Amino acid sequence: MKKITIVIFLCVLLFVHTQTASAIQYVYSSSGKLVLADFFNGKYINYQFDRNGSLESKTNLICLPSEYKLINVGSNKALDVSSGETIQGTRVQIWNENGTNAQRWLICNAANNSYKLINVNSGKALDVSQGGTADGTPVQIWGDNGTGAQQWRLIDNGDGSHKFINSNSGKALDVSQGGTADGTSVQIWSDNGTNAQKWKLVKSIPNGSEYKIINLGSGKALDVTWGSLIDGTRIQIWDDNGTYAQRWRIYDIGSGLYKLINVNSGKALDVSNSGTADGTPVQIWGDNGAGAQQWRLIDNGDGSHKFINANSGKALDVSQGGTVDGTPVQIWNDNGSPAQKWSLVKIN
Repeated sequence: MKKITIVIFLCVLLFVHTQTASAIQYVYSSSGKLVLADFFNGKYINYQFDRNGSLESKTNLICLPSEYKLINVGSNKALDVSSGETIQGTRVQIWNENGTNAQRWLICNAANNSYKLINVNSGKALDVSQGGTADGTPVQIWGDNGTGAQQWRLIDNGDGSHKFINSNSGKALDVSQGGTADGTSVQIWSDNGTNAQKWKLVKSIPNGSEYKIINLGSGKALDVTWGSLIDGTRIQIWDDNGTYAQRWRIYDIGSGLYKLINVNSGKALDVSNSGTADGTPVQIWGDNGAGAQQWRLIDNGDGSHKFINANSGKALDVSQGGTVDGTPVQIWNDNGSPAQKWSLVKIN
């Protein structure tokens, strides 16, 4: 443990001096390995350590500037590493979208105008077993090695989905027998255009990332009144002041839903009394998993998002489109106004 601590300290010290705007994510795997992913303007450094704290591998990556979930069109289920494992050779399957890092992938540049898919939890690449080329060859995770078995061409199907064609075999990433059950294996198969080979790329916010949430209509931040820690404290807008009352950690809870936890209080963004009526106030409350605390983040296409409450189907809204400090935040029927548009400002 002492050796691991020293290695982590040296890595952090290096990044503090060289990439101060970066965001560093540590993941302890079930096998005891430590994965470190550093993100800076689409550039990642992926470190892996063994149980003794010795550096096992380091890979420099240039990736699309997001984490992605890959949702199969035929099953509406996510590309998933079995049991969230990190061991080389772990099979890849489909599974109900659950928000875990086992279902999150970095899409990174590879040779020959292709991409490699790096699993966020393990730091390992999506790989065709033994570099096989036959229909039905299983897909797994394996250490990033630059081989054609880990290179995939992304082809836009023109219907909001993509297919992934393996560079080595020329075959498509495919759900075995077009299955829809949790645990159905993923393989390669001759490109046939079926839904088993179609994948939606869903941008995903890194779990636990910290943000300020700025309203487009007012330019002001989502804020807990007086920085209170008490259940039921109302949410308002206020000038961006850098306090923890305006900082929120966003967690994927699966099925396209998120919870927002205030950094200062540790409490969740919550609709009062699980209300569904227009004008119901928004508050902080202890994290309880209720629909009143679940939010669907929808990209507006203009750099902002709207937050739709799972329980009510209504949007996070600034009362009467106000712009004055202290204006309360509520839910209201989704109307596309600036009062319901929010920019996510990453805190590094």
